[in-house]
Amino acid sequence: MDSIYRYLPLFAAICRFSCAAHKKLRPLFTSRRIGFSRTSGSGTIEEAVQKRVLTLWRFLHWVACLFLLAWPACAHDPGLSTATLRLDSSNLTAQLLFSIADVTPMLDLDTDRNGNPVKGQTASAAAKLDAMASEALEVKVDGREAQPAISHGGMDSSNNASVFLSYSLPVCSNLVIRSKWLALMPDGHRQFFTLRRVEHAVVRSNRSRSAGEALISKSEILPLSGTKSEIDWSLVTSAATSDVGQLLVEKLLHANSDSVTLQLDHSEAGSASELRSNTFADFLVLGVKHIWTGYDHLLFLFGLLIVTRNFVSALKIITCFTLAHSITLAVATLSLVHFSSRIVEPLIAASIVYVGIENLLRGDDTRGRWLLAFGFGLIHGFGFASVLRELGVGANGGSIVVPLVSFNLGVELGQIAIASLVLPIIWRLRAHPDYLRRWVPVGSAAVAVLGTWWFVQRVWF
Repeated sequence: MDSIYRYLPLFAAICRFSCAAHKKLRPLFTSRRIGFSRTSGSGTIEEAVQKRVLTLWRFLHWVACLFLLAWPACAHDPGLSTATLRLDSSNLTAQLLFSIADVTPMLDLDTDRNGNPVKGQTASAAAKLDAMASEALEVKVDGREAQPAISHGGMDSSNNASVFLSYSLPVCSNLVIRSKWLALMPDGHRQFFTLRRVEHAVVRSNRSRSAGEALISKSEILPLSGTKSEIDWSLVTSAATSDVGQLLVEKLLHANSDSVTLQLDHSEAGSASELRSNTFADFLVLGVKHIWTGYDHLLFLFGLLIVTRNFVSALKIITCFTLAHSITLAVATLSLVHFSSRIVEPLIAASIVYVGIENLLRGDDTRGRWLLAFGFGLIHGFGFASVLRELGVGANGGSIVVPLVSFNLGVELGQIAIASLVLPIIWRLRAHPDYLRRWVPVGSAAVAVLGTWWFVQRVWF
C-alpha cells in the first residue's frame, strides 16, 4: 500500500483550492452583496440560510480532506515480518515469514497494478519464492560469505510467504547476518529478528505415517545435510522453532538497519543487559510509531476529547482508555484470549461511528464518558496486540515482558504527545460561542463518516 506521504501534495492542493473557493463564495452570501436587510436579535431568515450554507461548505471541505487521508492510510499499514534463526555447533537454520501483500511488488504479482496480488497466483508466488529463497539472507562467517546448503520458499497454510534456509558453519568467531529482502519491502517495514543457540538445529523427514502414529518421533529427525526431497516443508516452521534455547539476539530490523553482528568467541551472558536495552528501545519506538499512524485509534480518541470541558474530564477519559487497552494488549499477547482481526477491526471502526453519533446526540454532556472509553478501549487493545502477535513476540517460549512493556509504553507516550497538542486547541476553541453549536457537530459528523467508511471497508473488502 502506498505511503500516506505520497498523497500529501494532493491533500495540500485540495486545501488550497478549498480556501480559494471559500474566499470567492463568501461574498456571494453576504447581505451587502445581495441586498438582504439586517435586523436586531438573531437576524433574518436569509442570514440564517447563508450561515447554514457556509457551514455545509466547511463541513464538506473537511470531510473530503479527512477522507483523502483515510483512503491511503486504511488505519494501519505496519509492514511486519519475522526472522527466526537457530544456531548449533555446526549449523544455522532460518525461517522467514512475510505477508503476501509485502512481497507482491518484489514477486511482481500485481499484474493489474491495483496494489494487491492477483487471485489464483499462489502457485506462481511459491515458484518465485523458491527461486529467490537463497538470496533472502546474507551470512558471513569471519568475513567470508556462506552459501545455504538448503533453501526453500513457498506459501504456508495462512497464505504467508515462507522461506527456509540452512547453512553448514565451521567454527568461527564472527557471524554477520543481513536480511537482504528488507530493502525490497514497502516503506516502514519492520522485521522481528531472533537468534537462539540450540543443541540441535534440525528438520523432519517426509516419511509416511501409519494411522494413529505420533506426529513427532526421533526417527523423523534429520541433520541439515538431508536432501531437499526428503524434507516435509509443511513441518519446517515447527521444527525450526521447537527448541527454545539461549537467546543471543532479539532485534527489530528495517531497511536502514538490516544486519546483525555476533561475536561468538566472547561470553554471551555479559551482553544480556545490552540486548534488553536494545529491544526495549526498538519496541518503544515501534509503539510510538504505531499510535501515530493508527488513525482509527486517534480518531476514536479525538471523538471522545472534542467534547471535554477541562483537564479533569480529559484525564479521566485518557486514563480509562489507556488502562483498558493495556489489559487486553497484555492478555492477547500472552495468548490468554484471542479474537480474529476480522472481528476486532470492524468493531474498532464501529466504536468510532458510535462516538461520533453520540456526540451529535448528547453534545458536551460527558457524564459516563469514562465508561465508554474503558469499554471500547478493551476492543482497541486487541488491535494493538495484533502488531506483537504478527511479530511472533512470546511465541515458542520467546521473551515477552520487555517487548510488551516497552511497546505499550511507546503507545502511551505517543498518545500523550498527541493529546498535549490537541487538547489546548480544543479548549481554546471552546471559548468561542460557535464551538459547541457548530464545530462540535461538524467534527463529530466527520468522525462518524470516516468510521462508517472503515467499517464498510473492513467488513466487505
